[in-house]
Amino acid sequence: MFMSARTKRNRMRFMVSACLIAISLSGILLLGANFTVIAQSIDEYVGSETCKECHEVEYEQWKDSPMANAFANEAFQSEWQSQGSPSECLECHTTGFDAASGKYASEGVTCEACHEAGLTMTVNTSPELCGGCHTGSEGEHRYEGFLNGTHASSGVKCSDCHLYEKSHTFEIESKACAVCHTEDDIHDRRMILTLQGEKLEAADKHQEILADLEELQEGLEEDKGKATLITYVAYGGGALIVLVAVIVAVYYYKIK
Repeated sequence: MFMSARTKRNRMRFMVSACLIAISLSGILLLGANFTVIAQSIDEYVGSETCKECHEVEYEQWKDSPMANAFANEAFQSEWQSQGSPSECLECHTTGFDAASGKYASEGVTCEACHEAGLTMTVNTSPELCGGCHTGSEGEHRYEGFLNGTHASSGVKCSDCHLYEKSHTFEIESKACAVCHTEDDIHDRRMILTLQGEKLEAADKHQEILADLEELQEGLEEDKGKATLITYVAYGGGALIVLVAVIVAVYYYKIK
């Protein structure tokens, strides 16, 4: 049976539409069957005091850490307030921050920043979670440094060192390093003393350079002042010479 070009186009449009509808319905059914969206609203956060009831050791380690005091830290408060207290800073310095309302569940980086809201007891130890805050100039480019370093390429995660033996101080312990560096001389006492000496020498050199730079800047300011004075004197002397020449010329003209 002969079909016109218009009929063929209409049938093709119908088939494409039917396929799209079928795909959409399948997607909806799959989502409904296999996936659950976990809401992380402020109301779901229970706070670190609740965690303390069962995990007192971890709580005591955490409470004095930089993570716990990320909001109360004086340096942060001073810088934050000097910039007008921008809300985007709270994404890293509070827990459960809601950008839409500007509200947050807790000050500082609490248990639920890594273990999710509520009593789920899950934990995220991925470097990407740490990199969400420890990145860019505000995070001293620590995440970028990690990604470009030997540890990342060797499969070592931030938590392997900062949470060694589940310590919640987040400080790196030498014992964590010794897990991998057992048969090399990286942590040999003599090498450590050498590196410490080089560090102190570099720090002293840095201070000397800063002092020299300051002295040079002061010298430049003095030279600039002298140059300005010389310029004024030169201009003044030139003007005086011109004036004297004019007076002599006028006097000579009158005599003539």
